[in-house]
Amino acid sequence: MIKIDKYFVPPLIFLVLLLFLTVFFPYDEFTVENNILKNYYFFCLSFLIIGVSAVFVLVKKINFSINTIDLLFFSFFIYSFLRFLFTPNDSIQNQSIQVSSLFFFLYLTLKIIFTFTANETEIKYKLILLSFLGIGFVESFFGLLNLYGITTLSSFAFNAAGSYWNHDHLSGFLTPIIPFAFGLYYLPKKNGKILSSITNYALITFLLLMLVLPALYIRTSWISVFVSLIFVCFFNRRLVEKVKSVFTRRWKAIIILLFAVILIPLLFSKIYEVRKDSANGRLLIWKVTSTIIKDAPIFGHGYDSFSKIYNNYQADYFKKGLGSDYEKILADNVKHAHNEFLQLWSELGAVGLLLLLALFASIIFACTKNNRSKAAFDENEILNISAAAGIISIIIYSLFSFPLHILATKMNFIFLLALVSATSDSMPGFRLNLPNTILKFVQIVILITVMFIAISYNRTYNAFQKWEEANFLAQLNELDTSEKIYKDIYPSLKQNGLFLFTYGGLLTRQEKHLEAILFLEEAKKKFSDPNLYLSLGLNYEGINNYKKAETCYLQASFMIPHKFYPKYLVTKLFIKTLELEKAKLWADQILNDKAKVNSTAVLEMRDEIAKLTKDINSTKSGVINKSITNKKRR
Repeated sequence: MIKIDKYFVPPLIFLVLLLFLTVFFPYDEFTVENNILKNYYFFCLSFLIIGVSAVFVLVKKINFSINTIDLLFFSFFIYSFLRFLFTPNDSIQNQSIQVSSLFFFLYLTLKIIFTFTANETEIKYKLILLSFLGIGFVESFFGLLNLYGITTLSSFAFNAAGSYWNHDHLSGFLTPIIPFAFGLYYLPKKNGKILSSITNYALITFLLLMLVLPALYIRTSWISVFVSLIFVCFFNRRLVEKVKSVFTRRWKAIIILLFAVILIPLLFSKIYEVRKDSANGRLLIWKVTSTIIKDAPIFGHGYDSFSKIYNNYQADYFKKGLGSDYEKILADNVKHAHNEFLQLWSELGAVGLLLLLALFASIIFACTKNNRSKAAFDENEILNISAAAGIISIIIYSLFSFPLHILATKMNFIFLLALVSATSDSMPGFRLNLPNTILKFVQIVILITVMFIAISYNRTYNAFQKWEEANFLAQLNELDTSEKIYKDIYPSLKQNGLFLFTYGGLLTRQEKHLEAILFLEEAKKKFSDPNLYLSLGLNYEGINNYKKAETCYLQASFMIPHKFYPKYLVTKLFIKTLELEKAKLWADQILNDKAKVNSTAVLEMRDEIAKLTKDINSTKSGVINKSITNKKRR
């Protein structure tokens, strides 16, 4: 019999190694969608990995079993997909559902790879583990170079960001690797050649990452790493026994508890003070998100709907007079809830949230049940604990940020989840051996689905390239040529709210107000952004529909109350329509409200409104000079 493993397994391992390099792709390749190149690279490699794995399964008999983790993750994916199908104003071209589908298929593929390589040979398994640690090592090393000014790879806005444009994203990527590396090194081992040879490398990676993490100044990562490291230490029986022995003496226990009662609140207070406005901004977002959840608590508002509706809810919050002056300063153009669980609840409802919580609970329960109270662990058990600790760090991080919406961090999560599942198969618990015929059928379905996604995404990528070209031509004032390109790619990108918004913006520049309104109104169903409402207001004003223009300007103003430009436009509109009392009311806000940033644009708007206010006060008829042209906000 021909041994086909050598024709499939090495290429699969190599492709997985390349997949980890996704993190290094730049964000600034496309101005219209700054992560499209990173997504394209990820999609291409994912197609190859899933395709090669599917063919491998079709030609070779593999022992594959499913456990509780697999069933819960599958249930969560199916529910998400069904909820997507019943989400209005969406289509299968939605990149988010395509990415989620690929991640689920990657999860199954990685589990197959882990199961097969662990049984067949140690070197291939070791390569996968080393590549996961290595990517964290390299990213943290780049972060150190950024920090000391040796490289300028990161964003100018942050001292250290690695290959990312945001230190928060780098922090979220590194956080799960830290407890994983620590577990590989720290946990007592029974035997095994795989982990013994990479233990020192895991220690070096852990130390380097711990050196970089504090410099990133992300409080969430500090808390996440602290909790996940305690989780790993919990499995060291000697350490646990020492801690227990301390608490057997009452006076020591009382002293420790007193210190904990005093120090823990003090510590959290100091962490809160590090970036107080940022923390309070999250509290505002969560407060508004709770109103979103209240309107659809069971099944949510629909898949990937948060960014489409949040700003409108924030506008309603301030419109009802619920927000304080401080909250008005904190309000911003929000795309994420900065809490994955609240955002998931708002989108998929309590059903989706409970499925995800059940998945996380099953990981922790299975890990603690099978591995607790052991003096030493075999390799599978160490990998299981270490991967579970990495997932716990992501769970904690998800309480204050959005790591599962960052491609490379979500890839870390899927990697760790597949590793937890694969290593759980050798432990006690529910397990169902999947017949080879069913596994082959599943792989055929996955292969067909992936081919469909590949064709769809390739079309989307080509459309993005043309969109970039159209934007560049628009910057050169080649508006007619740019519009022609927009018309050509509209069928491929008509579900993209940002595309519809920029298309409407182009038509606005050409003063094609009626056409612009059609695209901008369609964009409202897929995109909630104050600038969209400002653009709509300008177009309605252009066709003398002042009532709708007023509504749009006011909506933009309430979305982010500290912004001056919407107030400026609505004041000018009221002057134009001779509604002088309203104009004076809004003019007073421009002149008296505290500016978040006293920019040149704000000073110019205040000067102009001050002059117009004098004109309003000095005229009896209410007729003022209308020759002043609108200025664009910087």
